[in-house]
Amino acid sequence: MKFRLFVCDSNASSKLAVHNAKLLMKSLNDDDNSLEIIDVLENPEAAEKARILATPTLIKDEPPPVRMLVGDLSDMARVRAVLQLPTKITEETSR
Repeated sequence: MKFRLFVCDSNASSKLAVHNAKLLMKSLNDDDNSLEIIDVLENPEAAEKARILATPTLIKDEPPPVRMLVGDLSDMARVRAVLQLPTKITEETSR
C-alpha cells in the first residue's frame, strides 16, 4: 500500500498524525507499504496538486480506490474504516 501524509511540521496535530501513521504502518502485515511524509510549508506544490485544504491529511493512493482522511489519526478504528483497511487493531496501535 502507498500512503502520503501531508503535515505542517510546526503543528501539534501534525506531529501526532506522523506518530500515529507510523504506528499504522507497523500494524500492516505487508512489507510492501510506503509512507511519504510531506510538509506543506516545504512543498506547497505537492499540497496544491493533491488539493490539500487542511493538515494533517492522510491519503491512501494504492491500492485503489484512493481514500483521504483529515485529522491526527488517533481513532485507529475510524482510520482503518475510512481507508478500507483490515479492522483488526493490534496492541501496538491501540496505545
